[in-house]
Amino acid sequence: MLRSNNVLLEKKLDNRKCWRFKTQTDVVMFHGAHDQEFIPHTHDVMTAILVTAGTVTVTIDRVIRRVETGQMVLVGAHQVQSAYPIDGNSWEIRSLHFPPSLLVKHDDAWRKAKGVISFANPVCGNPSPDVALFYDLHRASETTELLTQQELLLQSLIQWFSANTDSFGPRMPWIGHSDVRLERARHILASTLFERTMLESVAEQVGFSTHSLIRRFKERYGLSPHAWRMQARAGEAAKLLIEANSISNVAMDCGFSDQSHLTRIFKKVYGVTPGEYSLMD
Repeated sequence: MLRSNNVLLEKKLDNRKCWRFKTQTDVVMFHGAHDQEFIPHTHDVMTAILVTAGTVTVTIDRVIRRVETGQMVLVGAHQVQSAYPIDGNSWEIRSLHFPPSLLVKHDDAWRKAKGVISFANPVCGNPSPDVALFYDLHRASETTELLTQQELLLQSLIQWFSANTDSFGPRMPWIGHSDVRLERARHILASTLFERTMLESVAEQVGFSTHSLIRRFKERYGLSPHAWRMQARAGEAAKLLIEANSISNVAMDCGFSDQSHLTRIFKKVYGVTPGEYSLMD
């Protein structure tokens, strides 16, 4: 049984699926059961995932892994990830999203890499040795009380990750020949993120055929141009949603065809609907 009895829960939040850490608002928690896919995407923060029920297939940097109940997954900032149900069965997870700077503070090598580190072995043991600590932190953060204990638990978990980084196979950013045309293509996509820029136009501007641009872009960034644009739009939508913007306006402002289109993509990136995300404290 994963649940620890060490934490006294008081004033539990109203069954929200995502919430901010009370004393450090750039740390975000998610909790939920899923039976849909998570499309290939990235986050600009690190993600720690604990599977609390069921089994799920995760793909990280194009490597497929099976993750079972009690296993922990650590995904680096900007590392491409996706998840899929096995035989249509659902799974339940608790996740923690936190800025790389929390770990960078503890390690000189990480500091030099500015936290942009991926993991070659992102799935930890069975069960992961830090399950109880992770679960205590997650459960405690669901309350509006025990803030000092929550902060201590967060510090303890971050220290555990820092001390056990090697078990996840950390890799420094790859530095090699950079294709200027691909960098330009990504810049064009980013600068016209909310517009309906045709990929054929982007390819023509950088001197590739459309097919060649798609292939080369995916090889370099792990996502096709279209997939990169959709998950980037979802990321921008998330920023607007926490500013209390209406969902319909966010959909329109971020280049989605309508609110249902935003909802469909957003849930496949964050695991919650835009409405659920907007309720986050």
